Amino acid sequence: MKNKKVILSLLLLVLGLTAQAQQATTAAGGNATGSGGSVAYSVGQIVYTTHTGTTGSVAQGVQQTYENLKVTPKTMLAGCFDPATGLMYDSLRVLNLIPLQEPYSSAPYNATYTHVNGSGGETTSASVFAVTGPNAIVDWVFVQLRNKLDSNIVLATRSALIQRDGDIVDIDGVSPVIFANNNADNYFISIKHRNHLGIMTKAPIPISYINTNVNLTTTAIPLFTKPGKAGNPAPLSGATKMISGVRCMYAGNCNISLLQAANTYIYFNNTTNSDRSTLYNITGGVATIIGYTIYDVDLNGFARFNGLYPDRLVIFSNTGSSNLLYTNEQMPN
Repeated sequence: MKNKKVILSLLLLVLGLTAQAQQATTAAGGNATGSGGSVAYSVGQIVYTTHTGTTGSVAQGVQQTYENLKVTPKTMLAGCFDPATGLMYDSLRVLNLIPLQEPYSSAPYNATYTHVNGSGGETTSASVFAVTGPNAIVDWVFVQLRNKLDSNIVLATRSALIQRDGDIVDIDGVSPVIFANNNADNYFISIKHRNHLGIMTKAPIPISYINTNVNLTTTAIPLFTKPGKAGNPAPLSGATKMISGVRCMYAGNCNISLLQAANTYIYFNNTTNSDRSTLYNITGGVATIIGYTIYDVDLNGFARFNGLYPDRLVIFSNTGSSNLLYTNEQMPN
């Protein structure tokens, strides 16, 4: 009789714990079957108290789970976009100039790019840059997931690679961009580049562990906009430059000396703070800078003020072909 009481007590304890364990999501679980029967189990600590506040509740002791969110954004960089093929040039890759490690954690870019939620230092391999054709890599970009209720709040970032066809992929060169330590939810998605103006979706997009394609090269997905700077013509008040019907991110944002301001507008003028003046000062008007540099706004591996394929003209064409106009980045911050 004593043994029966012990067994009964143990059964009641297990049943009690099982009922309590179902109060919250656990790390893993399943069904185990054997000769003596089957049992449903879960992996993780048992809930023993719940704390509730004005912004929500948390179950103390539960091993909370996160999904690896997957998204494949698509955009085009105006500086190297070829309307004849609908692809971007991959000159930086051909010249072996793209660094294996993302540039946004290093000077001069780290002054304006802040990594969030464990990102930064993403590194690819040389074999990824060996791929040719539409899936060849053009450059590194900076992807952000923003709070669905307040797009000023960046919840996660990831340095990723952009292909010639505009697809933005993870460091292996083919997979969707992976965001770890985040829950499936709706997010504003923003894309930034080291010398192009960033863009962001106008509305939150559902993102989960199943890949979501977000094509920002067409008008199907509206983009966030804000009032343009006084004097800008209508075409430059939008978030992107339309080239042969394709939405492209504005090129020419090369004045890194302005720190945060360098990521807010492109300005063509002979004033001290303009992108044109920055390019002139760094090249002396005649020199050519070869390499992976912010001043190479057409991404061909050469920064020039004059001569063959001058970057000055890219800046000029992305500011409405006027030395009095600004092109403003259409981002909340």
